[in-house]
Amino acid sequence: AKTAEQLNVALKNTQSFGSLIPQWQIDEYARPSSKINTIRYPDTDWFDLTMRTCAQTITANYNVSGGSQRVKYFLSLGYNHEGSIFKDFSEWTAANFRYDRINYRSNLDFDVTRSTKLSVKVGGVLGIKDTPTDKTVSGMFNMMYSASPMMYPAYYPAWVLEEIPDTDYPDASGGRLSSPRTAYFGNIRTSLSTGEFEQTTDNKLYTDINFEQKLDFITKGLSVKANVSLSTYYSRISQTATNSNPTFYIDWNRYDAGDGNPWIYSAASEHVYENTPYAVTRGAMQNNYYVTFYWEGALNYNRTFGDHTVTALALFNQRENAKVVDFPYHSQGLVARATYDYKHKYLFECNIGYTGSEQFSPKNRYGFFPSVAVGWVPSQERFWKQAMPWWSKMKIRYSDGLVGSDSAAERWLYYTSYVSDSSGNITEDKSANLEAQWEEARKRDLGIEMGWLDNRLTLNLDLFDEKRDKMLISVDNTTPMWIGNTSKELNKGKIKKHGIELELSYRKQLNKDWTVFLGGNFSFNENRILYADDALYALAHQRK
Repeated sequence: AKTAEQLNVALKNTQSFGSLIPQWQIDEYARPSSKINTIRYPDTDWFDLTMRTCAQTITANYNVSGGSQRVKYFLSLGYNHEGSIFKDFSEWTAANFRYDRINYRSNLDFDVTRSTKLSVKVGGVLGIKDTPTDKTVSGMFNMMYSASPMMYPAYYPAWVLEEIPDTDYPDASGGRLSSPRTAYFGNIRTSLSTGEFEQTTDNKLYTDINFEQKLDFITKGLSVKANVSLSTYYSRISQTATNSNPTFYIDWNRYDAGDGNPWIYSAASEHVYENTPYAVTRGAMQNNYYVTFYWEGALNYNRTFGDHTVTALALFNQRENAKVVDFPYHSQGLVARATYDYKHKYLFECNIGYTGSEQFSPKNRYGFFPSVAVGWVPSQERFWKQAMPWWSKMKIRYSDGLVGSDSAAERWLYYTSYVSDSSGNITEDKSANLEAQWEEARKRDLGIEMGWLDNRLTLNLDLFDEKRDKMLISVDNTTPMWIGNTSKELNKGKIKKHGIELELSYRKQLNKDWTVFLGGNFSFNENRILYADDALYALAHQRK
């Protein structure tokens, strides 16, 4: 009734006085005078009709661990169920939103010798997801939002056929699905009642083998490590259910005049008013499948000489990722790191990355990315402790380095090809960019960490700056049309950003059961595009 009253207000505002809903009809929506008028003048609360107050969630885990002096094991099995927030209107439980997941993990650790360790880890996730025909929760909410409570009845109960017989099918009985008529998104009650659904099965499997060998017989603190990993993932539509159900509405003008059959139906097949046979079929593999093979080998060194601690790392890795029918993606790199620590007062770290990407031609395939960091902890100095014992922590650190990115919309920027479409037409791909190379970002950070009163009160301050150069950007919109083609992405973009981050916190242990913690943070940063290859004379709102 309130909806009808508000509709009248809107009609008056548009001077549509001839379309106003009479008061007697508004009263029928509020308090129907007969049983049949509850269908003729519906007042449907779609949320109350179709939604539960809560959705069911079930979680269970089972873990087992143990072993001997040489072998240790860990087994884990978990189950998770997420039910639907929508009520069931179909006899088929799969015709509602539902997700079941089983996750498992198996770890085996072997102490082959006192200096040799081997571990084998296998884990994975199996997920089964059911969705009704309309596929998404958002689609269901769109139906509820768009459907007026007075637009049409949610469904026709069985008694309606007894009150208003279907003269074309006098033997028809039972309830009927309601046609959404002019509703933009449809009838949610009908969608949840048809029994149509799609079931998707996802499977992820992770396998890791780790090996570590200490080389103390060569020099103390030296060790070698190796890791081999194989990951697989696939997603497929495991089941699809179809069921063509006609929907109905009543022509009330025919009903009032007693002229003809008031039942109007939309029949999807020759079955007319009856449901078609329920068909559940096996689905097909989706374009969502990959296998990733990764391996790495590393040489580690960690040694302490009195007040001096030195660490070093040299690591080489390779990755191959095969996705569906794409040519496998490849990458590899070499990483080196060295650190030095003197009495936890003077700190130094140096990193070097030498990474290869298939995106670029052989002459630009590898990028060199060094970085360095230094730190000083004045609060560890004797003069600081004597002069300011209440100032428990003071650390100053600075880092400066390069990082790279090969991210681009196209693949193999140095390569072009000709492709044939379904009609047999051959077209040229975008022109190759033989000079494409790694994007580079120089990142700098100055940090100060402070603590007072045995570090109960702390303050951390960071000043950061980043300049990104040679960014790979599209030139589709800036290439003149008379050239006849465009190029794959070029290293033309530039941006910079800088800012400040501040974090203040207070923590105090009152007793063994209670701790007080207060904290807050503040940050400010500015991002600025220096060059984005915008079209000449482009307006400000049209620029990137």
